[in-house]
Amino acid sequence: MTDRSKLLSLMTKRQSVSLMGARRALAAMIAQQRSAETLSQRLDALLEARRQQAGASMNVAQLREHRRLNDQLAAEAERNRLHAQKLAADVAKSVDELAKADHKKLTLEEATLAARITEQSERDRKAEA
Repeated sequence: MTDRSKLLSLMTKRQSVSLMGARRALAAMIAQQRSAETLSQRLDALLEARRQQAGASMNVAQLREHRRLNDQLAAEAERNRLHAQKLAADVAKSVDELAKADHKKLTLEEATLAARITEQSERDRKAEA
């Protein structure tokens, strides 16, 4: 191996390690997104159940408390929905970056192979001479 093929080989290994870290981060982000979506669905179901319960007879204080809790649930559901949307956008961006990094790794692997083939042909040429 010459310096060129060694360098390309090391760059490929570094890119592989970087890709592994990016894949782990992407998996964690996807898990967070799923968790946020699940929580959002639960909050929506809870809010809908509380709204249906509003038909029961209540005094003024109970109605105010019921409305306050419903408003809090609605606000939390909206915050969580926005968080899930942001995570979805981040996941899409990470997938694009991961694809670019994977392409770069493949390009480095091809360059390493080409450098090794060139080195081998030069060694063969020198051996024949």
